[in-house]
Amino acid sequence: MENAFTEKVGWCKEFGIDLKDEDWPYGICEGLTFDRAELFGKNGDNLVNAFGISAIGMPSYRGDFKNTVEKSLDLINLITNRQAPGSVPKKQRKGARNSKFNATLSINEYTKMIINNVLNHNKTFKIDGPNTKFRMTEAMIKDEVKPHPIDVWNWSLRNSAGQLRQRSRSFIRQALLPKESATITRRGVKFKNLFYDCKWAEENYNDLLVQAGRRAIKVEAKYDPRLCDEIYLVLDNGRRIEPCSLQSTEEDPYKGKSWYSVEDYRNKLKAKKDDDQTEKWQADAETSARNQKIVNEADKKTKEANRGKSDYSRLQDNKANRIQEREGISRKESWNLLGSNLNQEGQVLPPVDVKQEGPELHNSNPGTIRFNSKIRESRMKGNGKNGTGK
Repeated sequence: MENAFTEKVGWCKEFGIDLKDEDWPYGICEGLTFDRAELFGKNGDNLVNAFGISAIGMPSYRGDFKNTVEKSLDLINLITNRQAPGSVPKKQRKGARNSKFNATLSINEYTKMIINNVLNHNKTFKIDGPNTKFRMTEAMIKDEVKPHPIDVWNWSLRNSAGQLRQRSRSFIRQALLPKESATITRRGVKFKNLFYDCKWAEENYNDLLVQAGRRAIKVEAKYDPRLCDEIYLVLDNGRRIEPCSLQSTEEDPYKGKSWYSVEDYRNKLKAKKDDDQTEKWQADAETSARNQKIVNEADKKTKEANRGKSDYSRLQDNKANRIQEREGISRKESWNLLGSNLNQEGQVLPPVDVKQEGPELHNSNPGTIRFNSKIRESRMKGNGKNGTGK
């Protein structure tokens, strides 16, 4: 629609085609007929409010209600595709070479062909033919107007009451961009879960917070679906806009992407998270099954070991088993810094044979030494008394 409402001289020059404004007239129309799905809802309201035009939506599956547009597109495709290598025919001959292998045109080159065909159609197509409803008026015939679209159009603009309205490209773009709600926060402007820097929002944040009653600060924002790097806050009932730039780093996956790519990337992340969650649930279920198997085996062994025992004996056995198990774990996990393998399973310290070690081993015990000294002292006292009595 931007292309229809704005001049074509500069646009065609981008493709290396020179023409004048009268070769391809432009302007804002009085009314618009569209498919119900294309401009239904807010988009249609935006056009009516911004441009002051009437909008009529056609019902679904009724191509005959919009035959001019439908047939015009069909004519362009027929003429252009007939000349374009690699075009896919409606009826593919069985066994024929795949037409995709014949494709040689880029998008820009194909667009240039469409422009040439449109210009040629406007200059040469006869609109008063036997299969058309249009008929030349007496005034047109008197002024020797050729029955071609561009000639009839320009004559009608000069001699009829209709007049195309023209607005700046920036105004048209602003009016055509879709809009949604954004939230101003301390971190920045939040829009579709992305954050943007906005100088105006940063400078007026405190005032906006007071006006909003310390609730969420909601504003309307316009955006271009083809690029997510910038959005525009709509202020003063649409009379002013403030640009916002995406907060991003060099590794940001969204920078330079369209909103379609952003949504596709998010859907892939969500699908990956769902797959990871499914794997986690599966791993948790397998772990729970293994643990339950351990519990069942332990429960079976315990019931066999406690068969016929009283509760008191079971408690005593539990205490003894616990002590024994702790000592076994301590021996197994103990460290030996000298490189000995005494902590290996199955190795036990050899017992000491006291009888084979000799008398010095007996005297090495401090308790034994003290006991032997007391015996000697008592014997000495007894001998002294006997000697004194004699």
